[in-house]
Amino acid sequence: MNALHRSPNQMETVAAAIAAYPDRTAFVDLDGELTFAQAGQLVSGIAHTLAAHGVGPGDAVAILSRNRAAAWLSGLAAQFLGARTTPLLFAASESDHLYICDDAEIATLIVDSDAFAERATVLSEQVPSITKVFSLGPSDQFEDILALARVAPMSRLIPAVTDPEAIQTVLYTGGTTGRPKGVMLPQRAWTAVLQASLMDGEIAPAAHGLVAAPISHAAGNAIAPTLARGGMSVLHEGFDAHRFLRAIEEHRISYTFGVPTMLYSLLRLPEIDTTDISSLDNFIYGAALMSPASLRACMQQVGPIFSQGYGQTESLGLGTRLRKEDHDPDRPELLASAGRPHFLIDLAIQDETGSTLPAGEVGEICLRGPSVMSGYWKNPELTALTLRDGWLHTGDVGVQSPDGTVTIVDRLKDMIISGGFNVYPREVEIAIEAHTGVANAAVIGVPDEKWGEAVKAVITLKPGQLVTAAEIQELVRRQKGPINTPKLVEFVDQMPVTATGKLDKRALRSRHREPAEAKG
Repeated sequence: MNALHRSPNQMETVAAAIAAYPDRTAFVDLDGELTFAQAGQLVSGIAHTLAAHGVGPGDAVAILSRNRAAAWLSGLAAQFLGARTTPLLFAASESDHLYICDDAEIATLIVDSDAFAERATVLSEQVPSITKVFSLGPSDQFEDILALARVAPMSRLIPAVTDPEAIQTVLYTGGTTGRPKGVMLPQRAWTAVLQASLMDGEIAPAAHGLVAAPISHAAGNAIAPTLARGGMSVLHEGFDAHRFLRAIEEHRISYTFGVPTMLYSLLRLPEIDTTDISSLDNFIYGAALMSPASLRACMQQVGPIFSQGYGQTESLGLGTRLRKEDHDPDRPELLASAGRPHFLIDLAIQDETGSTLPAGEVGEICLRGPSVMSGYWKNPELTALTLRDGWLHTGDVGVQSPDGTVTIVDRLKDMIISGGFNVYPREVEIAIEAHTGVANAAVIGVPDEKWGEAVKAVITLKPGQLVTAAEIQELVRRQKGPINTPKLVEFVDQMPVTATGKLDKRALRSRHREPAEAKG
């Protein structure tokens, strides 16, 4: 496509920002500060180093790291070369990392060796496609890509590939079959999300953003628009409420992204009333629901600074927005909604035949727009099932009011959102049922004041078997990581079933209408 007939992609926009704001601070993280110019030099050096080791268009690069500027910039450098990148969620289990790297045919792994040297060794030894591992900093085992980048020749940042349909990332999200699935996101999707952020105006010029959620997850989507605005991203390698609150004051943070559990922790701190958070103009929450009562209480405490987004990995998080001005404490039905469709997105509520339903009728939420994925990596059957007649079928059930407001009613899929992370029950059930004493397992999400939803396992045992909740939790923790580990475990004599003999999860959930106390 002629460059005159396409929008600048994410890489070109970031390159323009680097040229425009060389002396401004772009990043603050555990490694210190980086100016825009230093960030540009690092991207150029890493790209040169990767190219010297054979990385080029269509190659697969994975990044496993805590929240570090060097990790995000390494992914960007690979994308400048036309490679497709896959960030690995650092809290995921070893088995998931092995599966993802093998499935995505990762050839080059870039790793934060201070935190993940052992995991990187396992991946390099057990994934046949991995031929090169670089460390972000000194390492006894792997070449330090940052040291190599510092002595590499500098060159202009020009993308090797500018086809809007070229795959820029393959992001993995949980699967109902027990295996993560790769979501292919082309350049046009990332361009659309960048444009959406800039056109929304919720990231102001020279904004200071604070990110403690994993940048390998949705939180990382805000970095490019912040750079485009000439702003600064402060990256924390994990969420600590006291440190987070201090950072808002110290760095004059203007916006942050988080999940409700983070917000609740902040507002419970005694020092919230004596810390200067007047610079904070926008707290973007998502990935989990907040009740109208909780929202009203938060607004009363810190003001009308909240906005919400609903979307999926398959649409790069772009779906609906409940903007700051829509957070009306006198309209609980609006506070309980997901807002209105983003102006770059078409949204329809469809029935099982694919027909669009009128306002007020409940059906599946379907999305259409430039941020929607190309499909699932190496999974044409699931792609055909999910992308039908030009629409992304989300698997979420909702209703749209005459004014366009969308309220999520339920899920066609049984996904649980706990602390802002997606938990797929079937993956956890498979892990539990691997225990020799377990006959059957059902995993559900139950209301929880801290986590939004807590993961609960309901289990029947084989005759004569004695199994403890701690055993189950440790088993899942080993296989699937802490996010997927049930906080509640219940042993029952039999599971509820429907009239057709199928497991009735609705009946299980109905026993938990009130918030449950998280345990384990």
